[in-house]
Amino acid sequence: MPIVEFIGCSGIGKSGLLLTILQSVPERNWSTLDEAARNRQIAPRFSSWEVFLLERKLRAVLATAGISVVEIYGILPFFLNKLAVDAVLRPEFEARRIVDGDPLFSNFAGEIIELARLDQTAFMALVRNRAFVFLNARPDRILRNIRERQGRGEYRIAMTGTSDTDVLAKVRGHIEKLQQIRDLVAGTGNPFIEIDFDYSEPGHERTVAEFIDRVFRAAGA
Repeated sequence: MPIVEFIGCSGIGKSGLLLTILQSVPERNWSTLDEAARNRQIAPRFSSWEVFLLERKLRAVLATAGISVVEIYGILPFFLNKLAVDAVLRPEFEARRIVDGDPLFSNFAGEIIELARLDQTAFMALVRNRAFVFLNARPDRILRNIRERQGRGEYRIAMTGTSDTDVLAKVRGHIEKLQQIRDLVAGTGNPFIEIDFDYSEPGHERTVAEFIDRVFRAAGA
Protein backbone atom coordinates (compact mmCIF):
# COMPACT_ATOMS: atom_id res chain seq x y z
CA MET A 1 0.00 0.00 0.00
CA PRO A 2 2.52 2.61 -1.18
CA ILE A 3 2.90 6.21 -0.17
CA VAL A 4 2.14 8.42 -3.20
CA GLU A 5 4.70 11.20 -3.67
CA PHE A 6 4.39 14.32 -5.83
CA ILE A 7 7.73 14.86 -7.58
CA GLY A 8 8.49 18.19 -9.23
CA CYS A 9 10.83 21.14 -9.23
CA SER A 10 10.53 23.56 -6.32
CA GLY A 11 7.96 26.14 -7.34
CA ILE A 12 6.07 23.94 -9.78
CA GLY A 13 2.98 23.74 -7.58
CA LYS A 14 3.11 20.36 -5.82
CA SER A 15 1.63 21.63 -2.56
CA GLY A 16 -1.02 23.62 -4.42
CA LEU A 17 -2.05 20.55 -6.40
CA LEU A 18 -2.38 18.49 -3.23
CA LEU A 19 -4.45 21.25 -1.62
CA THR A 20 -6.77 21.32 -4.66
CA ILE A 21 -7.21 17.55 -4.43
CA LEU A 22 -7.99 17.78 -0.71
CA GLN A 23 -10.61 20.43 -1.42
CA SER A 24 -12.17 18.48 -4.28
CA VAL A 25 -12.33 15.10 -2.53
CA PRO A 26 -14.81 15.46 0.37
CA GLU A 27 -14.34 11.86 1.46
CA ARG A 28 -10.96 10.17 1.26
CA ASN A 29 -9.45 7.02 2.72
CA TRP A 30 -5.89 8.34 2.93
CA SER A 31 -3.87 10.85 4.96
CA THR A 32 -1.34 13.48 3.99
CA LEU A 33 2.13 12.92 5.39
CA ASP A 34 1.65 15.88 7.74
CA GLU A 35 -1.55 14.31 9.08
CA ALA A 36 0.15 10.93 9.51
CA ALA A 37 3.05 12.54 11.40
CA ARG A 38 0.91 14.74 13.63
CA ASN A 39 1.36 14.10 17.37
CA ARG A 40 4.10 11.57 16.63
CA GLN A 41 7.49 11.52 18.30
CA ILE A 42 9.98 12.08 15.47
CA ALA A 43 13.23 10.71 16.89
CA PRO A 44 14.60 8.14 14.45
CA ARG A 45 17.81 6.18 14.53
CA PHE A 46 19.26 6.93 11.13
CA SER A 47 20.76 4.10 9.13
CA SER A 48 24.17 4.54 7.51
CA TRP A 49 22.63 5.42 4.15
CA GLU A 50 20.25 7.92 5.74
CA VAL A 51 23.28 9.59 7.32
CA PHE A 52 24.84 9.52 3.84
CA LEU A 53 21.84 11.40 2.38
CA LEU A 54 21.97 14.00 5.15
CA GLU A 55 25.71 14.54 4.83
CA ARG A 56 25.44 14.98 1.07
CA LYS A 57 22.56 17.43 1.51
CA LEU A 58 24.60 19.42 4.04
CA ARG A 59 27.43 19.69 1.53
CA ALA A 60 25.03 20.78 -1.21
CA VAL A 61 23.46 23.48 0.98
CA LEU A 62 26.84 24.84 2.08
CA ALA A 63 27.99 24.95 -1.56
CA THR A 64 24.90 26.91 -2.72
CA ALA A 65 26.06 30.10 -4.40
CA GLY A 66 24.94 33.25 -2.61
CA ILE A 67 23.48 31.51 0.44
CA SER A 68 23.78 33.36 3.75
CA VAL A 69 24.45 31.97 7.22
CA VAL A 70 20.88 32.88 8.20
CA GLU A 71 19.51 30.92 5.23
CA ILE A 72 21.72 27.92 6.05
CA TYR A 73 20.38 27.77 9.62
CA GLY A 74 16.87 28.27 8.28
CA ILE A 75 16.92 25.50 5.68
CA LEU A 76 18.93 22.69 7.30
CA PRO A 77 16.27 21.88 9.96
CA PHE A 78 13.75 21.48 7.12
CA PHE A 79 15.84 18.79 5.43
CA LEU A 80 16.62 17.07 8.73
CA ASN A 81 12.91 16.95 9.61
CA LYS A 82 11.98 15.73 6.12
CA LEU A 83 14.38 12.79 6.41
CA ALA A 84 13.42 12.10 10.04
CA VAL A 85 9.66 11.99 9.33
CA ASP A 86 10.25 9.68 6.37
CA ALA A 87 12.44 7.39 8.48
CA VAL A 88 9.86 7.17 11.29
CA LEU A 89 6.85 6.56 9.01
CA ARG A 90 8.56 4.37 6.40
CA PRO A 91 7.81 1.09 8.23
CA GLU A 92 4.12 2.03 8.02
CA PHE A 93 4.03 2.75 4.27
CA GLU A 94 2.90 -0.80 3.53
CA ALA A 95 0.01 -0.63 6.00
CA ARG A 96 -1.14 3.01 5.70
CA ARG A 97 -2.51 5.19 2.89
CA ILE A 98 -0.36 8.33 2.72
CA VAL A 99 0.07 11.07 0.11
CA ASP A 100 2.93 13.59 0.28
CA GLY A 101 3.05 16.84 -1.71
CA ASP A 102 6.65 17.70 -0.76
CA PRO A 103 8.39 14.34 -0.41
CA LEU A 104 11.85 12.98 0.25
CA PHE A 105 12.46 12.08 -3.39
CA SER A 106 11.93 15.70 -4.48
CA ASN A 107 13.99 17.28 -1.72
CA PHE A 108 16.88 14.78 -1.82
CA ALA A 109 16.91 14.10 -5.57
CA GLY A 110 20.64 14.56 -6.18
CA GLU A 111 21.56 12.66 -3.04
CA ILE A 112 19.25 9.75 -3.90
CA ILE A 113 20.72 9.55 -7.40
CA GLU A 114 24.17 9.25 -5.85
CA LEU A 115 22.91 6.62 -3.40
CA ALA A 116 21.48 4.57 -6.29
CA ARG A 117 24.85 4.73 -8.04
CA LEU A 118 26.83 3.66 -4.97
CA ASP A 119 24.48 1.22 -3.23
CA GLN A 120 21.66 -0.27 -5.28
CA THR A 121 20.47 -2.39 -2.36
CA ALA A 122 20.03 0.69 -0.17
CA PHE A 123 18.24 2.51 -2.98
CA MET A 124 15.81 -0.36 -3.49
CA ALA A 125 15.08 -0.41 0.26
CA LEU A 126 14.37 3.33 0.11
CA VAL A 127 12.11 3.18 -2.96
CA ARG A 128 10.05 0.25 -1.64
CA ASN A 129 6.32 0.93 -1.10
CA ARG A 130 6.36 4.24 -2.98
CA ALA A 131 4.36 5.45 -5.97
CA PHE A 132 5.12 8.68 -7.81
CA VAL A 133 3.37 11.55 -9.58
CA PHE A 134 5.97 13.34 -11.73
CA LEU A 135 5.00 16.93 -12.54
CA ASN A 136 6.59 18.63 -15.56
CA ALA A 137 6.42 22.31 -16.52
CA ARG A 138 8.44 24.82 -18.52
CA PRO A 139 11.36 26.39 -16.59
CA ASP A 140 10.12 29.91 -17.37
CA ARG A 141 6.72 29.10 -15.84
CA ILE A 142 8.38 27.70 -12.71
CA LEU A 143 10.47 30.89 -12.49
CA ARG A 144 7.27 32.95 -12.60
CA ASN A 145 5.81 30.87 -9.77
CA ILE A 146 8.94 31.42 -7.66
CA ARG A 147 8.84 35.18 -8.20
CA GLU A 148 5.14 35.30 -7.37
CA ARG A 149 5.80 33.44 -4.12
CA GLN A 150 8.61 35.82 -3.26
CA GLY A 151 6.16 38.66 -3.79
CA ARG A 152 3.90 37.06 -1.18
CA GLY A 153 6.81 36.81 1.25
CA GLU A 154 7.27 33.03 0.95
CA TYR A 155 10.76 31.71 1.61
CA ARG A 156 12.91 30.48 -1.25
CA ILE A 157 16.49 29.47 -0.51
CA ALA A 158 19.12 31.68 -2.17
CA MET A 159 16.59 33.08 -4.63
CA THR A 160 16.11 36.61 -3.26
CA GLY A 161 18.53 38.92 -5.04
CA THR A 162 19.39 36.21 -7.54
CA SER A 163 18.98 37.05 -11.21
CA ASP A 164 16.36 35.33 -13.35
CA THR A 165 19.20 33.77 -15.36
CA ASP A 166 20.70 32.17 -12.26
CA VAL A 167 17.30 31.01 -10.96
CA LEU A 168 16.53 29.43 -14.34
CA ALA A 169 19.87 27.61 -14.18
CA LYS A 170 18.95 26.22 -10.75
CA VAL A 171 15.51 25.21 -12.01
CA ARG A 172 16.92 23.44 -15.07
CA GLY A 173 19.47 21.62 -12.90
CA HIS A 174 16.72 20.40 -10.56
CA ILE A 175 14.57 19.32 -13.50
CA GLU A 176 17.47 17.28 -14.86
CA LYS A 177 17.91 15.52 -11.51
CA LEU A 178 14.20 14.75 -11.27
CA GLN A 179 14.28 13.26 -14.77
CA GLN A 180 17.05 10.96 -13.54
CA ILE A 181 14.85 10.03 -10.57
CA ARG A 182 12.05 9.28 -13.02
CA ASP A 183 14.36 6.99 -15.01
CA LEU A 184 15.45 5.20 -11.83
CA VAL A 185 11.83 4.70 -10.76
CA ALA A 186 10.89 3.40 -14.22
CA GLY A 187 13.46 0.65 -13.73
CA THR A 188 12.06 -0.48 -10.38
CA GLY A 189 8.50 -1.27 -11.42
CA ASN A 190 7.03 1.17 -8.89
CA PRO A 191 3.73 2.77 -9.99
CA PHE A 192 4.09 6.26 -11.46
CA ILE A 193 2.46 8.73 -13.80
CA GLU A 194 3.73 11.87 -15.52
CA ILE A 195 1.71 15.08 -15.73
CA ASP A 196 2.51 17.94 -18.12
CA PHE A 197 1.50 20.69 -15.75
CA ASP A 198 -0.22 23.25 -17.98
CA TYR A 199 -1.49 25.85 -15.53
CA SER A 200 -4.16 27.09 -17.92
CA GLU A 201 -5.79 23.66 -18.19
CA PRO A 202 -8.00 22.41 -15.32
CA GLY A 203 -8.42 18.77 -14.44
CA HIS A 204 -4.96 17.75 -13.25
CA GLU A 205 -6.31 17.16 -9.77
CA ARG A 206 -8.84 14.67 -11.15
CA THR A 207 -6.15 12.73 -13.04
CA VAL A 208 -3.92 12.56 -9.99
CA ALA A 209 -6.78 11.65 -7.62
CA GLU A 210 -7.73 8.78 -9.92
CA PHE A 211 -4.10 7.58 -9.93
CA ILE A 212 -4.02 7.67 -6.13
CA ASP A 213 -7.20 5.58 -5.99
CA ARG A 214 -5.78 3.06 -8.49
CA VAL A 215 -2.55 2.70 -6.50
CA PHE A 216 -4.35 2.02 -3.25
CA ARG A 217 -6.87 -0.36 -4.86
CA ALA A 218 -4.07 -2.33 -6.52
CA ALA A 219 -2.30 -2.59 -3.19
CA GLY A 220 -5.40 -3.99 -1.56
CA ALA A 221 -6.52 -0.77 0.12
